[in-house]
Amino acid sequence: EQVRDVLIELGFSEVITSSFRKKDKIKLRNALASDKGCLRSSLTKNIAEALDKNVGFVDLLGAQDTRVFEIGTVFYKTEDGIAEHVALAFGVRTRQTGYNPKDDKILEEVIAVLEGKLGVQLAVTIEKGVAETNFTEVFTGLPVPEKYDHVEVGEEIVYKPFSTFQHMTRDIAFWVSEGTEVAEAQAVLDAATGDLRVRTTHVDEFTKDGRTSLAFRMVFQAPDRTLTDDEVNAEMDKVYKAAEDNGWETR
Repeated sequence: EQVRDVLIELGFSEVITSSFRKKDKIKLRNALASDKGCLRSSLTKNIAEALDKNVGFVDLLGAQDTRVFEIGTVFYKTEDGIAEHVALAFGVRTRQTGYNPKDDKILEEVIAVLEGKLGVQLAVTIEKGVAETNFTEVFTGLPVPEKYDHVEVGEEIVYKPFSTFQHMTRDIAFWVSEGTEVAEAQAVLDAATGDLRVRTTHVDEFTKDGRTSLAFRMVFQAPDRTLTDDEVNAEMDKVYKAAEDNGWETR
């Protein structure tokens, strides 16, 4: 739970991937499907696939990058037969085109935070933006706790189905009047749009010649259909009009 808390605090989302793979070291006698004929021997490939499938949702989630982790069992052959252990794997994608060496630097920072929290040094392998360690060895080597941390009861939440239809993004940047705060400008943009706008993210700010420029990325999505350019453009026309009414010069 402590590891989960640390990773979630660092922007990771927990995933649960399949224990079966199309190809691996241990084959099943009775496979569930043609692409699930083997037991997974590590979590690394599963995490890499999860990252690559989800990098396109950074704008929808309002995130700077994609981060996921999993705690799950892996299986492998030994001299005595088949063995297993619980593995911890976590990965990062900082760009939508795939692995970036910068991803490994982020993982090294995360590992340092985890080691500080657990008070042990982790034996971690890093492969193209994904780190994995034998978690069974980690927690069996930890001292037996004398007491357990108190867990606060979380607030009740209600599940809301998410849209399965493609989202669309639009960027807007404008010069604002002196003293205009980011939150104030964003509130004006949000008030100008309808239910099709699902997120507004502040992406840039700079000052030049005594003027301040603010840039926002607006994300649009419908719960029941794929939006058209005309629908989104109509929403953005309202946004441009709101900016103009406030005396902001669109860049």
